[in-house]
Amino acid sequence: MLARGLTPILNVSDIHESFAWFEKLGWKKRWDWGEPPTFGAVCSGESEIFLCQGGQGGRGNGGVKGTFGPDGDQTADKGVWMSVWVDDVDAVHRRCVEQGLDVAWPPTDMPWNVREMHLRHPDGHVFRIGRGLEEDEEGRDANDKGVRVRRATGGDAPRLAELLGELGYPAEAAAVQRRLERMAASHAIALVADEGGDVVALCTGQLFDVIHEDTPVAMVSVLVVAVRARRGGVGRRLMTDAERWAQAAGAGRVVIASGHARSDAHAFYESLGYQHNARRYSKRLDREA
Repeated sequence: MLARGLTPILNVSDIHESFAWFEKLGWKKRWDWGEPPTFGAVCSGESEIFLCQGGQGGRGNGGVKGTFGPDGDQTADKGVWMSVWVDDVDAVHRRCVEQGLDVAWPPTDMPWNVREMHLRHPDGHVFRIGRGLEEDEEGRDANDKGVRVRRATGGDAPRLAELLGELGYPAEAAAVQRRLERMAASHAIALVADEGGDVVALCTGQLFDVIHEDTPVAMVSVLVVAVRARRGGVGRRLMTDAERWAQAAGAGRVVIASGHARSDAHAFYESLGYQHNARRYSKRLDREA
C-alpha cells in the first residue's frame, strides 16, 4: 500500500462548538456537510482534520488536569491523541493561554529530543504539539559554547569510559557499550553533553517502583563533567534534562547518591534544591569479602 495522505477523524459532541474551538487555536473551517451539519473539516496550512458529530470513534474528557507528570494520566481521556508539528511551541502555548484553552502539559524539552506541549479538546482529544529540538541547536545549548544535550549512543562508549575513569569507576569501552544496551532496554536514560562532537559530560538515571510511595522514584546514578568543561553550566543542564525525563515518566521525586568525599558535588546538588536527608549503605555481592 502506498498512502497518499492521512486525515484523522475526531468524534465531537457539537460540531459548531468544535469549529469555534479550532478557530481559537488559529485553524480555519474548511467545509461542512449535512443539514444541519454533522460532518466537516478544519485546516491549518496543508494539514486537515475531519470532525464527525456523535460518531466515528470515541471521545470523552477524563477530567484530569494533566497528561504527563506525577499527577497526570495518559489513559483518562478517551479521545484521539495526535502529534502536530509546529515552528514555535511556546508561541502556540501563549495563544492557547490567551484563548483560555485547556493546556494539559506545558512546553517541555523531552528526553526524546522534542519540545512539546499537550492541548486537550473539550471532548478529550489530545494534541501533542511539538518541534524537534535538533531543528534549533540554540535551544539545546548548555551555555554559549555550543554544548548540546542528547542521548548517549554506543559510539560514545570510549569517551564515556574515560569520563567514568575520572569519576573513579574505570571501565573498558566494550563494557560501557554493553551497559548502555541494557539501559536502553530498561527504565533508564543516559544523557551526554556534546561539544562539537566531543562528549564532555554524562548523566544517567533509573526509574523504579517502590512499595512505600504511589509514584515511581527516579535515581541519578552518575553525573560526571570533564574537568575542562566544569563551571560552565553543563552539569546543571544535564540535571535539568534528567529531571524532565523523570517527571515525564511519572516519578514523584529524584534521589541522588554521592560519595562522602565529594563536597563540591554536595554543594552543587544542594544549589539545585536537593536536601541531604538520608544515609546510603552498600554491600558488594559479586566478590568475596
